[in-house]
Amino acid sequence: MKILGITIRHYVPRGDFDQTLQALGQAGQMRPLSVHDYPLARMAIGDFGTMQLVGCDGLGGEMTEAQVLVRVDSLHELAQSLQRRGDTVLEGPQSGLEGWTMRVLHREGTVVDYLQVHA
Repeated sequence: MKILGITIRHYVPRGDFDQTLQALGQAGQMRPLSVHDYPLARMAIGDFGTMQLVGCDGLGGEMTEAQVLVRVDSLHELAQSLQRRGDTVLEGPQSGLEGWTMRVLHREGTVVDYLQVHA
């Protein structure tokens, strides 16, 4: 199992998303690689590569538990390894739009989302 990338997530209320995206651009000359709007989920994501700005309603709770997204090449292998170590798989592995996803509560209390992109 290899780690292919790590992305940090910063959550803001959905109503503040556009203004925060603009402020990031002005403050650091940063432009997102892509911006996706998910109206049914009342969510938007600005992808800056190693950071994502996530605008969503209902901040707090389970949606914003994971502040880190780790892309891997073998999610099922990772799931087995983490469970043997004593970590808890909260969700998944399950197939989604981008690929296989899994949310894990690590023994020290950190919640991490993992993604294996569809080939």
